[in-house]
Amino acid sequence: MKTSQNIYRFPFFGNIDPAPASFHDETKWQRYALDFPMTEGTPVLAAYDGLVIEVKDGSVTGGPYRELIDKDNSIILGHENDEFTHYVHLRKGIEVSERQLIKEGDLLGYSGTTGYTAYPHLHFAVCIAKGKYHHTIIPRFRKGQRIITMRSPQR
Repeated sequence: MKTSQNIYRFPFFGNIDPAPASFHDETKWQRYALDFPMTEGTPVLAAYDGLVIEVKDGSVTGGPYRELIDKDNSIILGHENDEFTHYVHLRKGIEVSERQLIKEGDLLGYSGTTGYTAYPHLHFAVCIAKGKYHHTIIPRFRKGQRIITMRSPQR
């Protein structure tokens, strides 16, 4: 069980606890991903300084059907210590572009319900590269004066 070296900010304003991750398989590569329930249109912020590696934008389609898995809008940011953050299910109209340098707290886009999802939320993951794939690791967050780790509640 690997924990992030970087210490991240929460990718939104306020205090939102993760919900049980109802779609991703917590025994596989997304084991430590977090689902934060939030109202559609909630600002999604960069959790750490980095480089925009990938932007997937343009979809307005979402729902609880597996065939919609590729219809999400998402962002991947690269960070120091070979870590990446993934932001998934965003609303169409992402605010950043590939190869753009961003700072912690910069606006990336807005929460939505695109792709394979049954409710409005932000799917957030901290990952490391493992071969040509990314695998989630347990994120560390700054919460007030404390550093905490966070895992999705078990189903």
